Amino acid sequence: MLVDTFQNRLKDVMYRRQIKQNDLVSLTGINKSIISKYVNGLSKPKNDNLLLLAKALNTNEAWLLRLSSKRLTLQKIKKAICLSPSKLQTYSNH
Repeated sequence: MLVDTFQNRLKDVMYRRQIKQNDLVSLTGINKSIISKYVNGLSKPKNDNLLLLAKALNTNEAWLLRLSSKRLTLQKIKKAICLSPSKLQTYSNH
């Protein structure tokens, strides 16, 4: 069983989205050596790079940092924001 770390979550979402390190460089503008450090567990991103990674990988920052167990996508977040308060409660219970 894999330990739940930023590194493993990053690798997992990259695998699921079929995104390679070079793709992340292109999508985020983050230097290739920095991406490599993230993937190899040698460094964790600061807020600005974390936001870029989450956006490129269509996930959220909290999930990447293990602050949340829910892997919310940007589409789910946008959908939730557009819902009325009563529908938002119903949506969040799913």
